[in-house]
Amino acid sequence: MNRLFILLCILSSTAAVAQYKYTRGILPATASTGSSMDVRIADLDKNGTPDIILAKEFNRNRILLGNGKGAFADATLTSFRNVFRDSEDITLADLDGNGWTDVVFASEDDATHEMYLNNGDGTFTDVSTRLPKCIANAVVAWDADGDGDTDLYFGCEGQDRILINNGAALFTDETNARLPVEDRVTQDVLLIDIDRDGDMDVACGNENGNALYVNNGSGVFTDVSAERLPKLDVEIETRKIVKADLNGDGYDDMFLCNMASKQGRDIRDRLFMNDGKGFFTDATEQRLPYEFLHTFDAVFEDLNGDGAVDLFVAYLPNEIPGVYINKGNGSFHEDSSSVYLPGSATGNVISVAMADLNGDGKKDIYLGAVQQEDKIFFAGDGVTSVADSGIPTVRAYISGTELHVSVSSPEQAKPTEAVVVDILGRRLGAFEVQGGRATYTMKGIPAGVYYLTLYSGGTLQTIPLLLTN
Repeated sequence: MNRLFILLCILSSTAAVAQYKYTRGILPATASTGSSMDVRIADLDKNGTPDIILAKEFNRNRILLGNGKGAFADATLTSFRNVFRDSEDITLADLDGNGWTDVVFASEDDATHEMYLNNGDGTFTDVSTRLPKCIANAVVAWDADGDGDTDLYFGCEGQDRILINNGAALFTDETNARLPVEDRVTQDVLLIDIDRDGDMDVACGNENGNALYVNNGSGVFTDVSAERLPKLDVEIETRKIVKADLNGDGYDDMFLCNMASKQGRDIRDRLFMNDGKGFFTDATEQRLPYEFLHTFDAVFEDLNGDGAVDLFVAYLPNEIPGVYINKGNGSFHEDSSSVYLPGSATGNVISVAMADLNGDGKKDIYLGAVQQEDKIFFAGDGVTSVADSGIPTVRAYISGTELHVSVSSPEQAKPTEAVVVDILGRRLGAFEVQGGRATYTMKGIPAGVYYLTLYSGGTLQTIPLLLTN
């Protein structure tokens, strides 16, 4: 299959908004030992400063204790055992009722999870043997049965598991009595009160069909996927699900981070809007720009201070994270993340967390990477928004012989024509861009460097493209 890579995007802008320019900070070298499949931020030692917890794939899981000023020290030696599991996900909760945050890691291939109880000083005791073995990519914690303590739910390959707490972090597997029978491959579990009845329901992002389970109020769940999730005409593979009330109606909506590990699956991310009764519609076409990257994580945050949550999205492989700005009504336009993040943010980013890590009141960013170093970025001065300036953001890729172009473009700068030329300036073809999308058939074109130019009256952008066979 041919591949097309964007080498450079030439942009300019003029309008200023309240977004931040991020600069890279320093992490302990051990933070990058092994791939960071998940990252969570919490004050584990109750000193008033945020700490960082990392789930490592076949490496030792890590704790980085913060000093509140953006510096972190590795405290793993006094916290986690020196075992190498296939850790994929983290949940944080007080499991034994002592008022301190405990840590659970879900493990995939070796099916051996880790659970650590906080001793009351930010050090931990390993009680992993209390958990059953199962192949899991996700774990969440909450009071599922309403008895006042915190239970666990593992998203598994095959039947998901629910473990009911007796209040002292001793768990009973009550899956058969509480969960629907299913055989999916779960990648993520989202707690979401879809109908605002006061108890948490469960949305599962799966490799082979997403699922939605409604809680009856006492921790018994019914599969309502067929009735309440939108029916798609394509097959999708969801890696993560995040939630936010995007249109201000008081009900959480869902953003699905999609990828494609198998040919034929639709790679596009999805936006499911809640109708206020716990039923979801697919609003992707109307509310999200078109994209075609493998998305592994996302965070909803108000990135420009306008009171509406925006999207920060992590892609693989070797991409700079994406920034999607909320127009205020739950519809998004793509901004240029390169305006906010330096080029060093490009990488195999698989996990993202945002929090004020240095005490200046601004949200900073932690990027966990696969087979690369983790990175931390601190928010600085305000910068110009490319999206507000009228300059479109362009993405392109080739599938087979088809060149696909998508343009996230404000109303005042709509490209109407695209032209492809070779490195000598010879015109290979032209096509129209309508509604922010276009497809152009490229047959018999050899590997090499080409240029895609967008026009709307005058030249808007010229993008070098590398075509490989």
